[in-house]
Amino acid sequence: MRGLVWVLLPVLVCVACGPTGYLEREGEVYWASYPGNSAFPTLERVQREVEADPASFRVEPFGDWASDRDHVFYKGRNVGRVDQPSFAARSASLAADQHNVWLNETRIEGADPASFRLLDHGYAVDDRRAYYGSTPFEACDLPSLRVIGEGIDAFAIDEACVFAGSFRAPIQDRASFELLGAGYSRDATGVYWLKYRLEGADPQSFHVPPGRRYGVDRSGCWNGARAQACLQ
Repeated sequence: MRGLVWVLLPVLVCVACGPTGYLEREGEVYWASYPGNSAFPTLERVQREVEADPASFRVEPFGDWASDRDHVFYKGRNVGRVDQPSFAARSASLAADQHNVWLNETRIEGADPASFRLLDHGYAVDDRRAYYGSTPFEACDLPSLRVIGEGIDAFAIDEACVFAGSFRAPIQDRASFELLGAGYSRDATGVYWLKYRLEGADPQSFHVPPGRRYGVDRSGCWNGARAQACLQ
């Protein structure tokens, strides 16, 4: 029961403290939020004025996005000029009009709104190129690009190449490529950490111990791209 009380307390606190998100009052627009996180919210609501036109102001689905006749807003912040009739939020983190794509607060330069779509773990594509966050990169075979791995250790691969973030990994044999975790990978010819080749690493014995962020081969240990003695 005591554990249940601690789980419910942040929810009860938030309910008691009042509304969040976009608020319209007396001809003004505001963004209200509670700093902290869902487990440990603060008790004091922070409210700031949004310099928006109340007459044309419109809140989008997912709550964080809004627009007026001239601008788009993300969590109350003006993030650029907008074509309001074509503007729509596609997810909690993605929105677009007929000319632009926004990922959270960032407008993605050159992205195609008609074809832009999110993949997983920070990767996205449109009909012209691939993206990691808001950074574009050129895939070797864009139609086959997909994401493997999880979270910060996710890579993107297509039929010819491998990418760690927006950087092309220097693999030499795509057919034998294997993701090892913690940023490490290998093929039949070598071992890699993100975009770096590990000179002298042995691809046959190289592995990442369960739950660790370093690599091991028969010669010793690797911290990122640097060889070092293993700690006993």
